[in-house]
Amino acid sequence: MKDREEWARQQEVQHQERMKAIREQNRVVREEMRAKAQEAVDYASMVQEMLQELCDQNPEWEERKEQVQRVSLILTVVIYLPQNPTSCIHSERRKGPRQNHPMYLCQSDTESTPIELFL
Repeated sequence: MKDREEWARQQEVQHQERMKAIREQNRVVREEMRAKAQEAVDYASMVQEMLQELCDQNPEWEERKEQVQRVSLILTVVIYLPQNPTSCIHSERRKGPRQNHPMYLCQSDTESTPIELFL
C-alpha cells in the first residue's frame, strides 16, 4: 500500500512539473506572438507614414495610387456575363428547387465574354 501511495505521489509531482513546463512554453509563445503582431503594426504604420510623406511631396502620387488601386480591383475581380442568359438552362432540367444550380447550366451556353472596363 505504501509503494502505491509513493508511486501516486511521484506521478502527481511529475504531472505538476509537466504542466508547469507547458504553461511556461505557452507563455513564451504568446509573448513571441504579441511581439510579432506589434512589429507588424509598427512596420505597417512606418510604411503608411513614408507613403504619406511621398504623397505630400508629390501630389500626383496620390492620383497614381488611386489609379493602381482601381486597376488592381479590376484585375482581382473578373466579371463575365453570359452571351444569352435565357438559354443557359436546359429546358428539361428547369424543374425543381435547384434549377439555377451551376450543375444544370449548359456547357455550350455558358460561353461568356468579359466586360471591358476602362479607367
